[in-house]
Amino acid sequence: MRFTQPSVQPETSLARQARAAVPALEQVLAKLSRYTLVSVVALALDFGVFQSLTMFALTPAMAAVIGYLAGMALHYTLSVRFVFKTATAKSRRRTLFEFVVSGLIGLGITATIVWSATAVLGLPPVFAKATAVAASFFAVFLLRSTIVFKPAA
Repeated sequence: MRFTQPSVQPETSLARQARAAVPALEQVLAKLSRYTLVSVVALALDFGVFQSLTMFALTPAMAAVIGYLAGMALHYTLSVRFVFKTATAKSRRRTLFEFVVSGLIGLGITATIVWSATAVLGLPPVFAKATAVAASFFAVFLLRSTIVFKPAA
């Protein structure tokens, strides 16, 4: 009986491109995991401030705004130090402004999804909020990683 070795086919252009994309994908996934951790910590602060302020008879809406702002401030600080460590060509003031704008865009996405899912589609609020959080999270991550903290060329 005679055994032959299987023939090795030359690597295709698509295979080379896929292999070359792996390090970039690994970087994005590492950044996304750090961003997720920072988001959880900032959300915990947001919720803690909200709960504390409502116990002191502040209106829920005002407590929510203050909690959101506290969480956003912590998120910015941790994002600069832990998630998006590469330097940008922008000033800190501009970076902070873009960070806040991206957060407000995320808030708009959340409000739009929750409203449309509950008022138009009649879905349960918890499902609407969970869907909105996921959509907002990825949209804001994309904005922050490609625009707000875009590495200097």
